[in-house]
Amino acid sequence: MKTSRHIFMLSAAVLALAACTQNDWTDSSGLPEGKYPLVIEAGGLENVVSRSTVDGNWEGVTDVALQVGTDVKKYSVESSIENNRWKTATLRNTDNPFYWTSREDIEVEAWWPYDEENLGDIPPVVVKADQSTWGNYRTSDYIYAHSDAVKFENPTLIFTHRTACVTVTLIGGNGITDISEARVVLKGLSTQDGNPASISCNRYSEVPCALVVPQAISSGTKFISAIIDDEVYSYTSNEEINLEANNRYNYTLSLRDNELKLVGCTITDWNNVDKGEIEADIADDNYDASTNTYTVNTVEELNKWIDRINAGNVNINCVLDGDIDLSDLSRSTNNWTPICADYDHPFEGTFDGNNHTISGVIINLPEQNCVGLFGCVGEKGTVKNLVLRDVNINGGNAVGSVVGSNSGTITDCYVTGSVQGVESIGGIAGENTGNITACYSIGNVTGNEYVGGLIGNNLRNLTACYSIGDVEGGDYTGGLVGGNNSSSNTTACYSIGNVKGNSIVGGLAGQNFMGEITACYSLGDVKGTDKVGGVVGFCKMSYVTASYWSGNQTNHIGQFESHNDITNVNKIQDNVTWNSAIGVMNQALTDVGSVWRYQSNNGNDSDRRPLIVVPSTGNQE
Repeated sequence: MKTSRHIFMLSAAVLALAACTQNDWTDSSGLPEGKYPLVIEAGGLENVVSRSTVDGNWEGVTDVALQVGTDVKKYSVESSIENNRWKTATLRNTDNPFYWTSREDIEVEAWWPYDEENLGDIPPVVVKADQSTWGNYRTSDYIYAHSDAVKFENPTLIFTHRTACVTVTLIGGNGITDISEARVVLKGLSTQDGNPASISCNRYSEVPCALVVPQAISSGTKFISAIIDDEVYSYTSNEEINLEANNRYNYTLSLRDNELKLVGCTITDWNNVDKGEIEADIADDNYDASTNTYTVNTVEELNKWIDRINAGNVNINCVLDGDIDLSDLSRSTNNWTPICADYDHPFEGTFDGNNHTISGVIINLPEQNCVGLFGCVGEKGTVKNLVLRDVNINGGNAVGSVVGSNSGTITDCYVTGSVQGVESIGGIAGENTGNITACYSIGNVTGNEYVGGLIGNNLRNLTACYSIGDVEGGDYTGGLVGGNNSSSNTTACYSIGNVKGNSIVGGLAGQNFMGEITACYSLGDVKGTDKVGGVVGFCKMSYVTASYWSGNQTNHIGQFESHNDITNVNKIQDNVTWNSAIGVMNQALTDVGSVWRYQSNNGNDSDRRPLIVVPSTGNQE
């Protein structure tokens, strides 16, 4: 945990009313004839989010109290901005200033705010209960400076905050992803000197924050609450919390099990808002720093890893060490929030299921994009060796069971259950610009456009994969992929199930545009109103080689347009059987250097799999 403090300096310069220079000084302590009022130049505030003032400048502070010896005087604040970066202020009293009487060090104190009628008393810190507005938040700050050795040649004062600042970063969970309207409240606070027992945080700052009196929060106190859609979620501290002046306490909390769970807390300088990027070197028995990997075998351990990921540490790896059942965690119609559901912050680590199962993932987010176990997997991300059983997933665009949008590598994953959404909907991934290999999905897939049993919109490589289940969509609907587009390659894959759509509908792919389909098979009826084919609904500038289909369609391609290469595409009948396809598919896998191979399902057709894919070095489903 990093801990630091920030101070800002007030540089004081002495201006003479009578013209003189240092050469006029008569001795080491005396001053030449004339008066030397104390004028303080305050500077050093650059692009900050607090204040010697909470907002990084002297806005709202027109006067400060300045004490020399036992006398206190009001000094005015003249603020200025230089180069749009350095925020400065001059503190002066033109009517009745303090004067230097010698060049010896003096003791000086200063503070704000102050009581005009009791100028000499430093006021107790009493903050506002409602800090949701900038005005109340700003006027809840108290600043103070003291030095017993202010030097004549280079006088300085160091101002610090008499308050502590608490910021709260919220992470969605339990099916709640929109937390933009959440109201955050601090509770269980000291009421000494008339302070409020609870404070509503500022809603217009970078993250919700509040200024509080320095104090200790007892263990077991419900310290932070978030109100979302009229429901209250609370974080209860399990140890005493000491809030010290001039520090910022950055809490990151996730919604889980109808509570706020602590992801982490950093203590930083006043100006440093740590927006939930919790470092992964926090002591944890499940974390191996040498491999940057969490080992997980319970729901609680999985959530702990997810909290680190969703807090911004998107490259932390995870290995499952046991099966995980989520079916008992349902809250309303959701028990899962997609991991890294943001195109700009995809998952970049490795998630190794280790051939274990996660059961009962329920997601019902019809207005959200990038929906699945993972929302987005980036180019460096990998998901492998994972079983997802009995999923029930509903989303907007880019929806799949394993991942909504994939730019990385998905290998040896299989899924059972149902997936539905609007556009780019697939049994494994909604959209793919990466590599998906040796995966299969058993279940129905439905959507409006670009709907496929495995991938809704495939833009890169799909190898040795298959889909078992019915697919229903509008335009661009296929048993395997809705669209095979933009230099994509689909190799040695097959689909089983009926396909129903509107226009551009195919047993394997609705559309094949600038893509390649090699050694692929389709088994099932295909229905649509326009551009319908047993293999592909519509082909343009593409290749289809050594592929087969069966079912009700008589045409392999619904419609051709512009420079296609269609070679050795046949309907399964007579002497063409699924077992005879093994050689063709395995040769295609050999040609692309894949380690995966097909073998017969040994007559076990209970789940309608004529072929299964296994590593060439052994048997594995």
